[in-house]
Amino acid sequence: MKVSLYKLVVLTLLAVLVVAPAFSVLAQDCPSTLSAEDCALVAAASKNVDKLKSFAMDFAVEAAAKGLGTSGFTLSAKGSGGVDLSKVDAGSDDIAEVLEKIALRVIMDASLTGDDAQAGEIEIRIVDGQIYTKSPGDDEWEVQSVSEFLEESEFNLELGLNLSDVLGFSESAGMEMLGAQYTATDGPTIDGVKTRAIKASLDLKPFFESLAMPSIPGLPMDVPNMPETGNFLSNLAKAFKKVLLSATNYYGVDGTLRGFKLEAAVEADGSALAALTGLSGNIELILTIDVRLSKLGEPYKVEVPTN
Repeated sequence: MKVSLYKLVVLTLLAVLVVAPAFSVLAQDCPSTLSAEDCALVAAASKNVDKLKSFAMDFAVEAAAKGLGTSGFTLSAKGSGGVDLSKVDAGSDDIAEVLEKIALRVIMDASLTGDDAQAGEIEIRIVDGQIYTKSPGDDEWEVQSVSEFLEESEFNLELGLNLSDVLGFSESAGMEMLGAQYTATDGPTIDGVKTRAIKASLDLKPFFESLAMPSIPGLPMDVPNMPETGNFLSNLAKAFKKVLLSATNYYGVDGTLRGFKLEAAVEADGSALAALTGLSGNIELILTIDVRLSKLGEPYKVEVPTN
């Protein structure tokens, strides 16, 4: 399967930008392991959510995958730019709707190794529902509508996953029951502002292993299709050898969200996975996305490029 460098980077950035506003709406039940001072920073950031309607950003993306229909690839991108989210519904999980309404411009150095090796400087602009790209070796801009891009990328899906619900504080009590660990340390200085790095880490393997128990508390064993459900849960437990997730939010001492880092490491056993999905082959995935935000709330305008 041929993988397009700029499409991988665009999809990664879009996923980040859809998630980013959600990270600012946090903490009504602050984890017990955090200090009152750290909880106060989180609460202050949620009150200053309007400052995330536009911002400049520096970012780094590192990813490596084996399986997934390819012989394996690695992706690396570092860049900067800015985004205007003022027209986006903060509660939207529809990537097509987000794409139609955001304005974004980023320039990055990126490389992709694997079936289709590519490297060089890429510029991406999204404005008025159109995606403009200039890739390595191109003299002119390429342009696609949002619908064309999503159709070619086979990514015309609702995201349906709010990472602040998974690794944030909106349900921290439930997350702690799953084994989530919350820690706080001094973070980097971003845009001249000192930060606290508040990290939520979750190892889902014990949870999946608990699904393979002969009986699960709270689930009646005489309901219809319970044997099939039991087999499914057992295969699910066997399929995932590693599922490690973490999210680190950088909270400024000025009461604003100044960035975040998302990390994931997943390993799946091919034979067990085949029983669930029909797919074969082991899967390994490592992903790190680090984003630093600056110039919060300052207007950011994206111009339509001209060749």
